[in-house]
Amino acid sequence: MSGFKGLYDKYKVIRKETGEEVDGAFVLRPVTDTAAWLAAMFYSYLTHNPRLGRELRKWLVGLDERGRKSLR
Repeated sequence: MSGFKGLYDKYKVIRKETGEEVDGAFVLRPVTDTAAWLAAMFYSYLTHNPRLGRELRKWLVGLDERGRKSLR
């Protein structure tokens, strides 16, 4: 059996405007996780917010150019 824990509450997400915890949030770290990078890129094309999509793609490409860590 591997050392992976699966889905659990690793992070606590707080809404900056209210200081309240966000229920149902899921944290991805595309800087260190190739699967997260791919998921975020996929999301950037599917979001109904074109500005968010463009900014997210620009950020993700920048991460890739700086050399994010691989899953290998």
